[in-house]
Amino acid sequence: GVGKNGDVFFFKQKTAYEIKECDWSSDVCSSDLAASASLLVIQTGNDVMEPAAVSQSGAQQGLMPTYEKLITTARVLEGALRYVAPEDRVDMADVPRKEWPKVLQRNLSADTDHFTNIIEIEYLSKDPGAAVSVVNAVVQSYLDFMEETHKGTAGRFIEVLEKEKTKLTERLRVK
Repeated sequence: GVGKNGDVFFFKQKTAYEIKECDWSSDVCSSDLAASASLLVIQTGNDVMEPAAVSQSGAQQGLMPTYEKLITTARVLEGALRYVAPEDRVDMADVPRKEWPKVLQRNLSADTDHFTNIIEIEYLSKDPGAAVSVVNAVVQSYLDFMEETHKGTAGRFIEVLEKEKTKLTERLRVK
């Protein structure tokens, strides 16, 4: 998706895979299934050869931890739940509805590789289909949140400009 501020988000889903955790002293293993996705965040709109583009790249690099943290916020996770089909809520069975975002948060990770604009998102689940569904839902909710945030910022900016325009028009009419 493309954010209104020029940030571009590319999403690549990886297949579900199995993670086993074993207690070697008792020979007991538990198994979780995980799905992951890579989210690439890039700045567009400037000539990449311009000095301003280089400084923006550094500024964006500084924002990557913020983008990463947003993925696991209650707001994004609540939004993600709208996209998760009832049959894919296997990890939330027998958990009160108000606790569902906490279940997602516990099973979700978002990490940025140092000096990259790639966020790795992973969700551990009891079911491979549920893991994939939740990762897709979280990515979609994150993109929705970013678009909504940028639209809100742009809307406020336009409102300020409209007020300034009205004031300037009035001043010109008086002269």
